[in-house]
Amino acid sequence: LKQQQTNQELKIATDIQTKLLPEKLPELPNYSFGAISVSAREVGGDYYDAFLLANGEVGLLICDIVGKGVPAALVMVMIKSIFITYAHMLPSPKDLFERVNKVLCNDLTVDKYVPIFYAVINPATKRLRYSNAGHEPAYLLRASTETYEKLDTEGFPVGAMEDTVYEEKELAMDDDDIFLMFTD
Repeated sequence: LKQQQTNQELKIATDIQTKLLPEKLPELPNYSFGAISVSAREVGGDYYDAFLLANGEVGLLICDIVGKGVPAALVMVMIKSIFITYAHMLPSPKDLFERVNKVLCNDLTVDKYVPIFYAVINPATKRLRYSNAGHEPAYLLRASTETYEKLDTEGFPVGAMEDTVYEEKELAMDDDDIFLMFTD
Protein backbone atom coordinates (compact mmCIF):
# COMPACT_ATOMS: atom_id res chain seq x y z
CA LEU A 1 0.00 0.00 0.00
CA LYS A 2 2.82 2.37 0.83
CA GLN A 3 4.43 1.71 -2.58
CA GLN A 4 1.11 2.33 -4.35
CA GLN A 5 0.71 5.63 -2.48
CA THR A 6 4.27 6.67 -3.42
CA ASN A 7 3.66 5.74 -7.06
CA GLN A 8 0.40 7.74 -7.07
CA GLU A 9 2.15 10.78 -5.58
CA LEU A 10 4.93 10.54 -8.21
CA LYS A 11 2.32 10.33 -10.97
CA ILE A 12 0.64 13.48 -9.64
CA ALA A 13 4.03 15.25 -9.42
CA THR A 14 4.83 14.18 -13.00
CA ASP A 15 1.50 15.54 -14.22
CA ILE A 16 2.06 18.86 -12.45
CA GLN A 17 5.60 19.17 -13.80
CA THR A 18 4.44 18.41 -17.34
CA LYS A 19 1.84 21.17 -17.04
CA LEU A 20 4.58 23.65 -16.08
CA LEU A 21 6.21 23.25 -19.48
CA PRO A 22 4.70 25.38 -22.22
CA GLU A 23 1.59 23.81 -23.69
CA LYS A 24 2.02 25.83 -26.85
CA LEU A 25 5.11 27.53 -28.24
CA PRO A 26 4.99 31.05 -29.70
CA GLU A 27 3.78 31.41 -33.27
CA LEU A 28 5.36 34.19 -35.30
CA PRO A 29 5.71 34.83 -39.02
CA ASN A 30 9.09 33.61 -40.35
CA TYR A 31 9.93 31.79 -37.09
CA SER A 32 9.25 28.28 -35.90
CA PHE A 33 9.86 26.94 -32.41
CA GLY A 34 10.26 23.36 -31.26
CA ALA A 35 11.03 21.66 -27.95
CA ILE A 36 11.27 18.25 -26.35
CA SER A 37 11.81 17.19 -22.75
CA VAL A 38 12.56 13.66 -21.55
CA SER A 39 13.04 13.32 -17.80
CA ALA A 40 15.61 10.88 -16.39
CA ARG A 41 13.12 10.00 -13.63
CA GLU A 42 9.42 10.47 -13.05
CA VAL A 43 10.12 14.06 -12.05
CA GLY A 44 13.25 16.13 -12.35
CA GLY A 45 14.79 19.55 -12.57
CA ASP A 46 15.06 20.25 -16.28
CA TYR A 47 12.85 23.09 -17.43
CA TYR A 48 12.38 25.11 -20.58
CA ASP A 49 10.03 27.86 -21.62
CA ALA A 50 9.28 30.04 -24.62
CA PHE A 51 6.99 33.00 -24.15
CA LEU A 52 5.93 36.25 -25.77
CA LEU A 53 6.93 39.42 -23.98
CA ALA A 54 4.77 42.54 -23.94
CA ASN A 55 7.09 44.36 -26.37
CA GLY A 56 6.66 41.64 -29.04
CA GLU A 57 9.95 39.91 -28.29
CA VAL A 58 10.22 36.20 -27.43
CA GLY A 59 11.89 34.94 -24.26
CA LEU A 60 13.61 31.54 -24.45
CA LEU A 61 14.75 29.84 -21.27
CA ILE A 62 16.38 26.54 -20.40
CA CYS A 63 17.62 25.43 -17.00
CA ASP A 64 18.81 22.38 -15.15
CA ILE A 65 18.19 22.53 -11.42
CA VAL A 66 21.04 20.72 -9.71
CA GLY A 67 19.74 17.40 -8.42
CA LYS A 68 16.99 15.07 -9.48
CA GLY A 69 13.59 13.91 -8.35
CA VAL A 70 10.99 15.72 -6.28
CA PRO A 71 13.35 18.25 -4.60
CA ALA A 72 14.60 19.48 -7.99
CA ALA A 73 11.04 19.59 -9.34
CA LEU A 74 9.94 21.77 -6.41
CA VAL A 75 12.78 24.21 -7.06
CA MET A 76 11.76 24.20 -10.74
CA VAL A 77 8.28 25.43 -9.76
CA MET A 78 9.83 28.28 -7.80
CA ILE A 79 12.23 29.21 -10.64
CA LYS A 80 9.40 29.32 -13.17
CA SER A 81 7.36 31.63 -10.95
CA ILE A 82 10.23 34.01 -10.15
CA PHE A 83 11.64 34.04 -13.67
CA ILE A 84 8.39 34.66 -15.50
CA THR A 85 7.39 37.39 -13.06
CA TYR A 86 10.59 39.37 -13.63
CA ALA A 87 11.05 38.54 -17.35
CA HIS A 88 8.08 40.76 -18.20
CA MET A 89 9.59 43.65 -16.23
CA LEU A 90 13.26 43.38 -17.21
CA PRO A 91 13.95 43.12 -20.96
CA SER A 92 17.69 42.59 -20.49
CA PRO A 93 18.81 38.97 -19.88
CA LYS A 94 21.71 40.28 -17.76
CA ASP A 95 19.44 42.40 -15.56
CA LEU A 96 16.95 39.55 -15.26
CA PHE A 97 19.65 37.15 -14.05
CA GLU A 98 20.92 39.65 -11.50
CA ARG A 99 17.42 40.13 -10.09
CA VAL A 100 16.58 36.40 -9.99
CA ASN A 101 19.97 35.68 -8.43
CA LYS A 102 19.36 38.15 -5.61
CA VAL A 103 15.90 36.71 -4.95
CA LEU A 104 17.24 33.14 -4.78
CA CYS A 105 20.27 34.04 -2.65
CA ASN A 106 17.99 35.72 -0.11
CA ASP A 107 15.43 32.89 0.00
CA LEU A 108 16.27 30.49 2.82
CA THR A 109 14.00 27.78 1.39
CA VAL A 110 16.21 27.33 -1.69
CA ASP A 111 19.49 25.55 -1.03
CA LYS A 112 20.28 24.79 -4.67
CA TYR A 113 21.91 26.77 -7.41
CA VAL A 114 20.44 26.81 -10.89
CA PRO A 115 22.30 26.90 -14.22
CA ILE A 116 20.16 28.83 -16.74
CA PHE A 117 20.56 30.03 -20.31
CA TYR A 118 18.19 32.82 -21.35
CA ALA A 119 17.79 34.52 -24.71
CA VAL A 120 15.48 37.15 -26.13
CA ILE A 121 14.69 37.29 -29.84
CA ASN A 122 13.41 40.48 -31.40
CA PRO A 123 11.51 39.21 -34.46
CA ALA A 124 11.30 42.67 -36.06
CA THR A 125 15.06 43.32 -36.02
CA LYS A 126 16.23 39.66 -36.03
CA ARG A 127 18.47 40.47 -33.06
CA LEU A 128 19.23 37.91 -30.34
CA ARG A 129 20.29 38.98 -26.84
CA TYR A 130 21.48 36.31 -24.45
CA SER A 131 23.12 35.59 -21.14
CA ASN A 132 24.37 32.40 -19.54
CA ALA A 133 24.31 31.64 -15.82
CA GLY A 134 26.56 28.59 -15.68
CA HIS A 135 24.55 26.47 -18.12
CA GLU A 136 25.73 24.67 -21.24
CA PRO A 137 26.15 27.28 -23.97
CA ALA A 138 23.64 27.62 -26.79
CA TYR A 139 24.54 27.48 -30.47
CA LEU A 140 23.57 29.47 -33.52
CA LEU A 141 23.76 27.41 -36.71
CA ARG A 142 24.33 29.77 -39.62
CA ALA A 143 22.41 28.65 -42.71
CA SER A 144 24.34 30.84 -45.15
CA THR A 145 27.78 29.47 -44.21
CA GLU A 146 26.80 26.09 -42.74
CA THR A 147 28.85 26.93 -39.64
CA TYR A 148 27.94 27.40 -36.02
CA GLU A 149 28.67 29.93 -33.32
CA LYS A 150 28.96 28.93 -29.68
CA LEU A 151 26.95 31.40 -27.59
CA ASP A 152 28.29 31.81 -24.09
CA THR A 153 28.81 34.49 -21.47
CA GLU A 154 30.39 34.70 -18.02
CA GLY A 155 28.24 34.09 -14.96
CA PHE A 156 27.74 31.67 -12.09
CA PRO A 157 24.48 29.73 -11.77
CA VAL A 158 21.72 31.79 -10.14
CA GLY A 159 21.50 31.24 -6.41
CA ALA A 160 25.22 30.45 -6.07
CA MET A 161 26.74 33.84 -5.14
CA GLU A 162 24.73 36.95 -4.31
CA ASP A 163 26.99 39.55 -5.90
CA THR A 164 27.39 37.80 -9.25
CA VAL A 165 27.52 40.14 -12.23
CA TYR A 166 26.26 38.62 -15.47
CA GLU A 167 27.34 39.37 -19.00
CA GLU A 168 25.02 39.93 -21.97
CA LYS A 169 25.81 39.63 -25.66
CA GLU A 170 23.82 40.44 -28.78
CA LEU A 171 24.04 39.34 -32.39
CA ALA A 172 22.11 39.46 -35.63
CA MET A 173 20.31 36.41 -36.97
CA ASP A 174 19.72 35.67 -40.64
CA ASP A 175 16.87 33.88 -42.36
CA ASP A 176 17.01 30.11 -41.89
CA ASP A 177 19.50 30.28 -38.98
CA ILE A 178 18.83 27.79 -36.20
CA PHE A 179 19.16 28.75 -32.53
CA LEU A 180 19.71 25.67 -30.34
CA MET A 181 19.57 25.32 -26.57
CA PHE A 182 19.93 22.02 -24.73
CA THR A 183 20.54 20.49 -21.33
CA ASP A 184 21.52 17.09 -20.07
